[in-house]
Amino acid sequence: MLPADYGQSRDWALRGLVLVTAGAALITVLATGCGRGPDAEVRRLLNSEQAEDHKRGAWLAADTGHIVVLDELVHRVTERAETPDVREAYVYSLGLLGDSRATDALLAVIATEQSGYLRQAAWLALARVNADAFREQAAQVGDADEWDRIGLAQGYMELGEYGDVPLLVTEALASDTWRGDIAARAIQRWVSPLLDAVGRWPLELAEVRPEDWTGEQVALVAERIDATDLQAIADDTLPHLEKSRHVHSNEAKLNKARDRIARVLFWALAENADSAP
Repeated sequence: MLPADYGQSRDWALRGLVLVTAGAALITVLATGCGRGPDAEVRRLLNSEQAEDHKRGAWLAADTGHIVVLDELVHRVTERAETPDVREAYVYSLGLLGDSRATDALLAVIATEQSGYLRQAAWLALARVNADAFREQAAQVGDADEWDRIGLAQGYMELGEYGDVPLLVTEALASDTWRGDIAARAIQRWVSPLLDAVGRWPLELAEVRPEDWTGEQVALVAERIDATDLQAIADDTLPHLEKSRHVHSNEAKLNKARDRIARVLFWALAENADSAP
């Protein structure tokens, strides 16, 4: 039973979120007007001469929702001037930004990119930005290789469909491959919440990174998956998990707003210190 003051507490929490977010937005606008703030930091990183900075800039753009760099990210993905590792960060960011204008660029990566690692990331990003385009493209796939199948499996799970999980288990069992690590991460990301919802996720994996799973641990996960109707659990629990994600999303926004205020104040203080006589 919920406490009597639950509604009031929730209202105050929402007011706090609005106030802190508004404060962060105001400070960010003021800082950006002075050439500072997250947007300026994203552009500084993307314009750096260091490849690692480009990745950090893409991640920061996704983290802060800076859609203003969308065209820049699309251009860099399609230009192919950088390594697949860096371009994967751009694809990842486009997926989290969730703007359907990235659809054509992601389709181009899927159709023409030689790097399987980059293609699997593009499949997932496409599912996030344009579910219809994802399904249409997936229906046209013939004899896909392992990387494409991993990308398709992740994309379908992002859309709530779990029919390709056995493929991920097969790849995760090949733990000496990079594909195995990606497959294990996908299992933890999408499958573990479902198994955990029915008390079937192995407790011993709670503190273990998926890329560090042993063959025995993957086999244990595979055994639990085989004994479970994941799709039925997904159909039953995903609506509730979405509500839970909404609560956690609001909490994350509050934390990000707080962190943004702290970063902007730090930049402002640093600028004042640099200009002090």
